[in-house]
Amino acid sequence: MTTFGFCLPIFASAGDAHVRTPLLEQLDMGELKASVLAAEELGYDSLWVADHLILGNQGAILEGWTTMATLAGMTSRIRLGPIHLAQRFRHPAILAKMVATLDFISNGRFEFFHDPYAGDRPEADAYGLPAEDEDTTLTRFEETIRLIYGMWEGDKVNFHGRFYRLEDAICSPKPVQKRVPLWLGTGGGANPEARSLVRKMMRLIARHADWYNITPVTTATLTRVLALLAETCAEEGRDYATLGKSVETQILVAESPAHLEELKAQISARNPQRYSDWPALEEQFIIGDVPTVIRRLEEYTDLGIDCFMLWFMDYPSRAGLERFAKEVMPHFQNAPEKR
Repeated sequence: MTTFGFCLPIFASAGDAHVRTPLLEQLDMGELKASVLAAEELGYDSLWVADHLILGNQGAILEGWTTMATLAGMTSRIRLGPIHLAQRFRHPAILAKMVATLDFISNGRFEFFHDPYAGDRPEADAYGLPAEDEDTTLTRFEETIRLIYGMWEGDKVNFHGRFYRLEDAICSPKPVQKRVPLWLGTGGGANPEARSLVRKMMRLIARHADWYNITPVTTATLTRVLALLAETCAEEGRDYATLGKSVETQILVAESPAHLEELKAQISARNPQRYSDWPALEEQFIIGDVPTVIRRLEEYTDLGIDCFMLWFMDYPSRAGLERFAKEVMPHFQNAPEKR
């Protein structure tokens, strides 16, 4: 079954270079809480939070892990996950303890989306955090994954790696889930098969991940990316069919074509540099009235996408969040399984 996640905007991005919610001009904790409760009530499957230290208008963003802990206490059903949890922000043994605790207090609702590169270089420099060459970063990351899952599986853990050393480390209580799902991802660049980092990341994905994720991407590019992923899985001895596939993207769902044009005009007025070429945006994002949005989503599910992580472009209005849940989600919940 196709699942749908709500990406919670914990940074304002109207007029900013990192535009996910182009109409959100400032953070409002009351609105954030109301949106979380609405998403759970409306039947969204998962809730996702960015992991940055500086982002959005004037660099103002809530810290991701603290926010997720708050969300765990506010909700009872919806699953919780970070968007590209940054390796460089937290020591892996401490992170293993943090994840185990959050999975325990949420009764097994955590999705572990980890990333070797999350946390942009400028913010890492600003906070005095390490930045290493590509091969060292990826080698450290694979060791991090082995350490974290080892902490959850063992009682007293001794780990002697290239980067980390543990002596009789205890991580208790354990996560509620027998295996906390590991999500790894790549970007949605125009020529991902030509990028060495993508190829290296796909090897890690094939070896370790439960889920693959890609940032906003056209279906043409996604076709090439998934073909490369399938090829890499075969080389690594991984059954491609056992790997979940997901897309993080922006969505604008309107009640009619006329309403859609009104929303586009509002967005372009506040973000003229980022939101002017709407034909190109409509290829990369999910934009349209309800029938168009359903058709566009089907183009992705036909390629094997199982989960959509959605940034609602009309936020802080909850009209899109509600319309999608009531008029789009049922179409996929009632559809026959494709795999």
